Amino acid sequence: MEDSDGCRATDLAAHYLLHTSTVSRQISALEQLGYVERRTDPGDHRVRVLHLTASGTEALRGVTANRRALMHRRLTTWDAADLDRFAAYLRRYNATGGQPQPHRPHPMTSRATTS
Repeated sequence: MEDSDGCRATDLAAHYLLHTSTVSRQISALEQLGYVERRTDPGDHRVRVLHLTASGTEALRGVTANRRALMHRRLTTWDAADLDRFAAYLRRYNATGGQPQPHRPHPMTSRATTS
């Protein structure tokens, strides 16, 4: 939402692979806190677009800074090779673009059932 001119709740649900009712409940809570507002889409007056408010943007910046600081503390003892592998795995993960992947059993689960 912060990287665009707003988005629809259905777009958030699709992006995060969540049911629309789950996203709707979360959006309602964020609206009550004053972090998000719904605006009518100028191109289609039937559509409501979600936008961060100034308070929402400020809260997001704080959460992002805290998350980065936590990540830094957790990774500070990792050597360069571990960080390179971790970065490669994150790039691979992010390359899926939030699209569901074919189901494959977890390796630990499949070992337990193939004795």
